[in-house]
Amino acid sequence: MLRDKEQLAFSYSIKMTPDFMLVTAEGVLNDSEQMTTYFKEVLQSVSDNKITKLLLDERNTYRSLTVLDAYRTGKLFIDETSPRLKSAMVCSEENQVHDGFFETVVRNRSINFKLFTDIGTAVEWLIN
Repeated sequence: MLRDKEQLAFSYSIKMTPDFMLVTAEGVLNDSEQMTTYFKEVLQSVSDNKITKLLLDERNTYRSLTVLDAYRTGKLFIDETSPRLKSAMVCSEENQVHDGFFETVVRNRSINFKLFTDIGTAVEWLIN
């Protein structure tokens, strides 16, 4: 859980594992432009490295975005994602409603994406 949410700048790191690409994010995502930039950069890395499995660990992020932002970000994810990509996102319970709507938008377009609150369960789903 984030302690002083308003003071945490957003950042993320990318790590290649033998089974998937791991993106670990933390801090505050407080506008749709910032979220769009984040997803574009991650998906560009997925494309450049020919990744087929992606794990987004966002348990330490805080979002103050709208449902419309979640829809737009989901649409971007759909437009920029290869049909071969299998993606899992791990979020905090605090972000589950926002991220759950994002998941619905993406899955309604037949993208292989699933939301979790437990990283172990997410990894198990991703590699199987």
